Amino acid sequence: MIFYDAATWKEVSVIPGRVNGFTWQGGQIEIVNLASGQLEWWSPGAAIAARTVALSPRPETWATACFSADGGRIAALRDSYRLDVYDAATGAAMAEIRGDFTVISLPRLSPDGRWLARGGVEEEIRLYDLQKSAPTPRLLRGHRARINDLRFSDDGRRIVSFSADGTLRTWSTEIAAPRPLVPLKPYTASRIAPVFSPAGGWLACADAFDNTNFVTSVHTVIYDRATLRPMAGADVLPLGASGDGRSLIALRAGQFVVWVDVKTGSFTREAALPEVVHARRPNLSPDARYVAYWTAPSRGVVYDLVAGQRILELPEGTPSAKFSPDGKFLAMMSSGIGLRVFDLARRVERPPIPTTPFDVVWSSDSRRLAFIYTSNPPSLAVADVASMKIEGILKGQGLPNVVLAFAPDSRTLVSNTGDGTVRFWNLATWSRTLVLPPDGGIGSMAFTPEGDALIVSRNGGYWEIAAPFAPGER
Repeated sequence: MIFYDAATWKEVSVIPGRVNGFTWQGGQIEIVNLASGQLEWWSPGAAIAARTVALSPRPETWATACFSADGGRIAALRDSYRLDVYDAATGAAMAEIRGDFTVISLPRLSPDGRWLARGGVEEEIRLYDLQKSAPTPRLLRGHRARINDLRFSDDGRRIVSFSADGTLRTWSTEIAAPRPLVPLKPYTASRIAPVFSPAGGWLACADAFDNTNFVTSVHTVIYDRATLRPMAGADVLPLGASGDGRSLIALRAGQFVVWVDVKTGSFTREAALPEVVHARRPNLSPDARYVAYWTAPSRGVVYDLVAGQRILELPEGTPSAKFSPDGKFLAMMSSGIGLRVFDLARRVERPPIPTTPFDVVWSSDSRRLAFIYTSNPPSLAVADVASMKIEGILKGQGLPNVVLAFAPDSRTLVSNTGDGTVRFWNLATWSRTLVLPPDGGIGSMAFTPEGDALIVSRNGGYWEIAAPFAPGER
């Protein structure tokens, strides 16, 4: 490496040996000389290095090294299948990344040294959180050709990648850092998704539920979202929120739909169901007029709370019945029939889509339905409600035990399997764009009203995973 005077363009000094990477720090240049296996700090015009630190274990001599912006960390290959991240102060390896580095790979460190990202001919970015002792990569997918270059933003919260497919994409790093919200007493309560107020000022979380008994052993706490402090609590199971956000609508004693004042926890209104709920959690329509519930594992009812009468008997083998966000339709999964959609106003049913009877979820605009299409091999399907035809199939789901959630934009679908792996799907390209590695089994998922976070229940509590949820689309 040669130093030049920027004013005269005359040579000032020469650094001997091969330079595999460098960065400027406090008027000195910090270089990696992998031929000697050490870091060196040089001042312009100096004949010898001001300071040296040996790297241990010693990296490959041919490798390219990269620095964090503060010069505190360096990433370099040890061999074709291992990459080490070193502490610049001591030369000691802080983290080891395993993978196939025989192909062209572009390692990059975030400015603060927390994240390492690499791309190349694999058409995907692998993002590692170096705060973990054994970091597992998060896969960022969306490019359809090799990745030529990638860079972190100055704050380390975004990655920009450029691919041979001609696209420039941005990605979030924050999504890999979930934060705990509220605790769960028994893990069985994790299958109950939290309920948000329409304006997002509070959320209600079930913190006690024995998984089968809807009459006793149920309890819900209402939290202020700004402070995460409890506002009120009641022995109920959360179902929904009133339009004005003043009440939590819930199930009490397995048979009574009640309106709970979110400030006091007192019941302000009550409507009795003709039977006690069993087997599955009831579902409430957005306008709180209809409730779908089960009186036995294979027998369900749709009840009109205003008229006080049944409007539909669910066929045997119907494990899932969900109301559309606009309150106009009910989607059902029935054994031997498949996916069915019932028009609540006209009391008519649309032609079914044959499929395996698993769970089904609505998009926020009520125009799409997502569901498990086949269990072997596992795949997801998205159907257009107006035509009752499948728009696309998403393959590569993994395990068949799946919980689904639509993002508020109705273009991003999130799925997770029994091992806790979370997958993000882009419905514009019908491709998987992001995979979060397993971190404990997930019982439920729900998006915040603002669409800026995904709330999941796992590891004894509810956790928030930060947005955005359409990575790589821009």
